[in-house]
Amino acid sequence: MKILVTGGAGFIGSHIVEYFQDRAEVCVLDNLRSGFEHNLVGLQCELMVGSILDRDLLRRVMRETARRDSCPAAISMLASRRR
Repeated sequence: MKILVTGGAGFIGSHIVEYFQDRAEVCVLDNLRSGFEHNLVGLQCELMVGSILDRDLLRRVMRETARRDSCPAAISMLASRRR
């Protein structure tokens, strides 16, 4: 089974990626605005740098996955409200 974790390079998302090690093939979609590639060091996953707002990219990766876990986040409430 292949799963998609959006926001997978963030704190919570990277722990979800860690949970699925040896359980599933993991694809991470993250724009790296508040997540960090170093959160995925040592974890087996495919990192796709991009936005969940990119409909074509999101449609393509969703076609390739059986399950989706969504953990997108902004660094602060102010940043979150501006978007």
